[in-house]
Amino acid sequence: MSARLTTGEKKFFAIAVITVLLLVAVIGGSVAALASGHEDNDVPYLHVANGTTLITVEPLIYCSIEVTNCEGSPTNKPARIPVQVGDAVMVSLSSDLSVGPWTLVVQYLTKDGFDNTAEVFYRSDSKRTFTLASTRDRILATIEIKQPSQKEDAGGFIPRGIWGIDTLPDGVDVPASD
Repeated sequence: MSARLTTGEKKFFAIAVITVLLLVAVIGGSVAALASGHEDNDVPYLHVANGTTLITVEPLIYCSIEVTNCEGSPTNKPARIPVQVGDAVMVSLSSDLSVGPWTLVVQYLTKDGFDNTAEVFYRSDSKRTFTLASTRDRILATIEIKQPSQKEDAGGFIPRGIWGIDTLPDGVDVPASD
């Protein structure tokens, strides 16, 4: 007994095969598009949230681990995210940054001028997110994060990457330095 397909069954199988092929092509193309270009773009970043604002902060400078190949400059202008008195800012490090050691320096504007907190060292995978507040007595001015390299000089490990955020509120008068 031979089984012959009817015209309707042939059309159904043809449409099913075409649909499966299109689905495979769309999924394969989507995966390729999402994956392309990510091999070379493993530069760590920060996500900074203030109120309803969320931005990604790229490094001012970022170098290879041996500090032989660098992009950017430590003199580049930091990201600008004004934090009003009474508000706070939340900073989240990308996994590429938090997986290794990093340091944090915060600068506040006080009635006596700028006050830098001591550089705080964080070990690998010890902290990924932190929040800083701006108050009347201590106005949040800048945030700086550094990722050390493998190279050392007399001052310690040379930074591999530096991220800077200018958080001084709009309209705040900065006292002239003496």
